[in-house]
Amino acid sequence: MFKDLFTYDRRSIAWLRIFRLETGEGVAVVVEPDDNPGASSVNAAESLLRDLRRAFPGLQPLRVFVNFPHDPRGPGWTELSDSDDGIVFKRRPVGALMTLVGVSPVAGGEVDEATCAFFGGEQHPLLGLIPPPDLPRERLRDLCVIAVADLPWPHNPSGCKWSKRFERVEALYSSSGHPDPAVGAQWFLTLTDDELAACSYHRADWLRIAEVSVGVFRSLANDATLEDAVAAVEAELGESAEGRWCSSLFLDPIVCRPKGRSVTNGQHRACALRASGAPVCVVDVGDEYVGEPRPADPWRRAAGDIAAFWAKYAGS
Repeated sequence: MFKDLFTYDRRSIAWLRIFRLETGEGVAVVVEPDDNPGASSVNAAESLLRDLRRAFPGLQPLRVFVNFPHDPRGPGWTELSDSDDGIVFKRRPVGALMTLVGVSPVAGGEVDEATCAFFGGEQHPLLGLIPPPDLPRERLRDLCVIAVADLPWPHNPSGCKWSKRFERVEALYSSSGHPDPAVGAQWFLTLTDDELAACSYHRADWLRIAEVSVGVFRSLANDATLEDAVAAVEAELGESAEGRWCSSLFLDPIVCRPKGRSVTNGQHRACALRASGAPVCVVDVGDEYVGEPRPADPWRRAAGDIAAFWAKYAGS
């Protein structure tokens, strides 16, 4: 029986206990620490299985069971195994391992306190892989004014009234073998003014929202806080729907990486801004520098992105 921290996929850390059954079969019990600095044991399942087999060549076959603290699915284990189609994930009940190995695989309370230091001790050498915590950062420092036309196209407008149409457009691009921004661009071009107006996100005056958000952002002092930004928005727009949406651009901003051409938060608001004709807007671009905004026509940008995709695809 082996109990310690285990590293896999170069910089990921898991707590590990190994059992050898009377049949010679091995069972690996893996618990995901909350502060694992690398990929999770599910996202890096292939590397985890490979590295476990490399570390314990005498335990074959080796069955691998993973547990995540605070798993939204509730108590239980996920068994990882190989197949011709890739990694297979099978959910196992909480008592499955007790039945298999004959004892509790994890002593009481350990899973609920799953940190690397708890499992391995404060001086364990693998703790050197864990980066120091980030210093507190004022969210305003991640905001930037960019051209609305530079907002990435939607890639999954779930909850949108016209999401089924998006799926039909996406099917036209299936032969490309990968998702492309041109899908969102073409979907946007199919939406009429009446269809856009039918979406609840579009009913506010987004032209005014964008104007106020940019004006507030550019007028803030260097030491301003989010509270200062929201107070300035309320002074301009009060408790109106526009005021609430404008405040959201600071409190729960649109998060995008224009160079990576993806929106990770705020696809619906980005669509409403684009349809409003607003030239520029405030978004969270993190550390990605985008330069001075250059307003452009979103409909023309959409046509250009679609044409660029098919020109590249036809020549590939």
